[in-house]
Amino acid sequence: MSNSAEEPQSSRPSTRPHASGADLARLVADVGQDPSGTLALLLHRREMVRTTLDLASGTEHLLFVCADIRCALPLMALREVLPSVPHVVPLPFSPDWMLGIFPLRSEMMGLADPAPLLFGHADDAVRAAHLSPPAPHGENGSPFHPGPPRTPVLVIGTEARALALAVGAVGDIARIQPAEALSPATARSSGPMPCAEAYVAGIYRPADGGSPHIILDAERLLEDLLDALEEKDERYG
Repeated sequence: MSNSAEEPQSSRPSTRPHASGADLARLVADVGQDPSGTLALLLHRREMVRTTLDLASGTEHLLFVCADIRCALPLMALREVLPSVPHVVPLPFSPDWMLGIFPLRSEMMGLADPAPLLFGHADDAVRAAHLSPPAPHGENGSPFHPGPPRTPVLVIGTEARALALAVGAVGDIARIQPAEALSPATARSSGPMPCAEAYVAGIYRPADGGSPHIILDAERLLEDLLDALEEKDERYG
């Protein structure tokens, strides 16, 4: 993924001025002259620092839609995000959710529809977008009529144990705070979920009242998809 990495804090020289003995003496004197106003300012500054630390403590997630269901994955779990891919080549004897393979620079990458494993049904729009070839002639006799637009793809995993996941749409990047992430147990107690519980790492409920998203367990999802492919290969090997 081509997002630029943030520069580590340790490599940035500090620009915050250090308080000298004279500064501290002046501050103490100010507190003595106007204790309520100065202390209020100090408390306000402390609250601002605390808010900044809270924001820094969150974990960045990519928000996206899969089979019309709002989901989220940690950015650290994503190798890259592709706005679209070339037409995929289907593989014989592969599971229905395995859409095929496509070239990704110097390697061939498998493209999967994760919806059947996550939600128990295929994402028909995604399958149509990636499996429907362009028509050779348009309705008005034009020589070329494009097929459905390709949908975004999320690449997870490394080297040989990697897959691309076809999703319906990609949204914003959210820095999820601990207070905004419900545990799987808490989420289950609030009612049934549309996603298989094995792949639910939590539920993101934005503090601003926005729509909730299912936080997926990327590692578990990848391992189960790859294991299913290996079992299929052994069966027809």
